[in-house]
Amino acid sequence: MCCASRESAQSFTQYIDTNEGSGEYTPMTLDEHWNSEHMRSVRIRMINNEKLPECEVCNDKLLNTSVYRDYFNQLFEHKYEEAMTSTDETGNTTMKPVSWDYRFSNLCNFKCRMCGDMLSSSWESEQLQNDMVEWENPKNSWMKPIVRNKIKDFQSNQVEQEFHQAVEEHRVEEVYWVGGEPLMYEQHWQYMPRIIELGDGERVYARYNTNLSRVNYRGYNLFTDILDNLRDWQICASLDGTGEIGEYIRTGLVYDNWRKNYIVGDNLGKTLGCDHVDLLDGLCMGCPN
Repeated sequence: MCCASRESAQSFTQYIDTNEGSGEYTPMTLDEHWNSEHMRSVRIRMINNEKLPECEVCNDKLLNTSVYRDYFNQLFEHKYEEAMTSTDETGNTTMKPVSWDYRFSNLCNFKCRMCGDMLSSSWESEQLQNDMVEWENPKNSWMKPIVRNKIKDFQSNQVEQEFHQAVEEHRVEEVYWVGGEPLMYEQHWQYMPRIIELGDGERVYARYNTNLSRVNYRGYNLFTDILDNLRDWQICASLDGTGEIGEYIRTGLVYDNWRKNYIVGDNLGKTLGCDHVDLLDGLCMGCPN
């Protein structure tokens, strides 16, 4: 349901899943998922004011005291009546998605010590080049060439097309760019300018979780050409230490460049923080930590 929901893994186990995945890649399209048996059950249970075990991260504040549910309730309070009236007694809804968290790939130009192959293509390459993959472990099945190709095909031919359709239909109200490294995504630099070109920027809220190594791409500047044209935005700029320490932890980081990019964003007066603490002002403004 969201990146914090505790559900059984479908294909490959990730850190918050309650049960192991099958190791088989069996993706669902958004249309298939949106009114699937599970999602209809979720809606009915919520309407009946039941406490969902899938939502225990928010229910019991397992990861944070500032929970995802509060964020979405605040952001989409104006959608409540529409959500209720568009949902029938079976849990089926005619309401279309307006919030997007599509992690198009694990593409990343960093190789950070706390990260791994699922979230960094640099780590994936390291694993493969040095024959470090335990192929018998189901959690690594996604790296097998035949499965990897299926993932790439589905991302390109299905996932990206779903997002493209939402953009063209003026449906996007919130988008979370996270990776991998989202500012390495071609999709980001294609669709964010398109949202603005279509006149939808004034109602879009954008969030980023980025290593902040790239803010310019093919004539676009992240701050002046994209973020300045949105309703509002938030950046969590990943960092674990300054100077040489930060560069040691995050292979690929050039701290002076990171700091320059951070200062530009900070001067715009919006919400800009880092993973743990705002190292310039001594205060974390961006992340919920």
